[in-house]
Amino acid sequence: MSGVPVRFPASDPPSGPAAERAARVRATRLEQAVGHLSAADAAAEAAEFACGLDAVREWAAVHSGVDLPHGYVDESGFPLAVWVATQREAHLEDRLAPDRRATLESIPGWRWAPGAPGHSSRRPA
Repeated sequence: MSGVPVRFPASDPPSGPAAERAARVRATRLEQAVGHLSAADAAAEAAEFACGLDAVREWAAVHSGVDLPHGYVDESGFPLAVWVATQREAHLEDRLAPDRRATLESIPGWRWAPGAPGHSSRRPA
C-alpha cells in the first residue's frame, strides 16, 4: 500500500519507539526549517546588507558619523535610514550575526542607539 496515507483515529495514535523516532525527526525538520532562508533569499539579503554597508560607510566618511536624517534615501534610491534602523532593531532583538555586528561597529561614528547627539530628524536639503 505504498503511497496511501494511513490515518489513525485521534484516540489511537501510533506509539512505540518507531513513532517516537518519527516524531523527533519531524520536530527536528521543523526546527531547521523555521527561521532559515532559501538560498535565493539568503543571497538577496546578503546583497542588500552589502549595499547598505557601502552606503553607510560612504555617509559616515562624508558626515563624520552615522547620524542620518529621518527617512533618508541615498542618491541611488537606497533607503539608508530604514536600513540602519533595521540593523539596530536586529541588534536589539539579538538577530544580527556577530560578524555583521562587528562590521557595523567598525564604522567610525556607528551607534546602536538612534537619536544620539547630533542626530537630525530633518530631511537633507
